[in-house]
Amino acid sequence: PICTEHYGIMWGIFIPEPGYRQGSIITNERLLAYIRLRRIGSFATYSMIIGHGDYLQHGIMARLHFAIMEWLCLTDNQYAQGLEVLMYAGFYDGNPGLTLWKKKTGFEPVYLVTEDETAIPATVPKGGLDLAYRNNEEVDNFHHH
Repeated sequence: PICTEHYGIMWGIFIPEPGYRQGSIITNERLLAYIRLRRIGSFATYSMIIGHGDYLQHGIMARLHFAIMEWLCLTDNQYAQGLEVLMYAGFYDGNPGLTLWKKKTGFEPVYLVTEDETAIPATVPKGGLDLAYRNNEEVDNFHHH
């Protein structure tokens, strides 16, 4: 990304599949899950997140989440320096399976308080950003000040 504190990065999990096409382009791999990590200053969120239902039982979403966490925890990662919060929706938003996934991946319910002191229910990883795993490739970025 152009700016280390304002960006969007798409992360994905792929499975090799010789001859697989994305439209007219032969990719030889199929996308199974993706997460869009969006950062604005010291705050980041998963703005898009989805996994193929046939592969969820194999832990693809946890693997992808922990890959992002590992990348964010790299001490020499200039794109993670100064990041204080990673949020993913409201803790109890969604079905019981999604709430269980949030618990298993280290998220916990918190309230975000805005400058006008309005409390907003949110979900952040338990213990801050102390988790681990590895990055894919930047495919999207934005710049905002």
